[in-house]
Amino acid sequence: MNNLISKLVVITTLSLVATFSQATLISSSVDIVHDYGNAADKYSPNSLNSSNTCDSLTANAVNITDDSSGCGRFYDYFDFSATDFVSIESLELTLNFSDNTDIRTFFIFSSTENWDVRPGASASVTSGYDYDHDVDITSNVITFNSSNLGSTVFDNILNNEQFSLMFSEITSNNVYGIRDFNLFDATLTINGQIEEVTEVPEPAPLALFSLSLLALGLVKKRKK
Repeated sequence: MNNLISKLVVITTLSLVATFSQATLISSSVDIVHDYGNAADKYSPNSLNSSNTCDSLTANAVNITDDSSGCGRFYDYFDFSATDFVSIESLELTLNFSDNTDIRTFFIFSSTENWDVRPGASASVTSGYDYDHDVDITSNVITFNSSNLGSTVFDNILNNEQFSLMFSEITSNNVYGIRDFNLFDATLTINGQIEEVTEVPEPAPLALFSLSLLALGLVKKRKK
């Protein structure tokens, strides 16, 4: 009898290792940083692989030029397919750049040249960007969501799991020359919810463990 109870203690105690997974949603954010430049540890944007680009890399930046002379437009992709978000609520773009506004005067006429961010799922209009959502980059931080970006564009970005950063130059009159600026780095912050999995002991093993403690008590009592 004592031997049987002792085996019961061992078996039920080992059963305590059985657990089940419990998933809960928690808010989280992930940063994707593109630090531009031509040094070994720097990043080169996707558009520099195009044959008609007029942009160029410096030691610590990419020099972005006006496209009025036939240059291809700057674009760079931020791929977030490796992230494990259950849902994404917003995208926050942080830009570190040199002055991008230039006021030129020709006789009595003045022209202000500056640049907009053109967000989308790719550098192709068929992938979800449109001209109605260009955003002036006088601010260093721009937040995009389904409300201010539009559900179609925002959904395309989420479905493609890729954010395309493009720039649109507002004034492109050749009389005033070509305006350019340096983009030192760009960070895309993805804000959303992820699943946090926790291991929780199952109720049945806990009950068995309690039974084993009771059996252990009986064994000790019989030995007295």
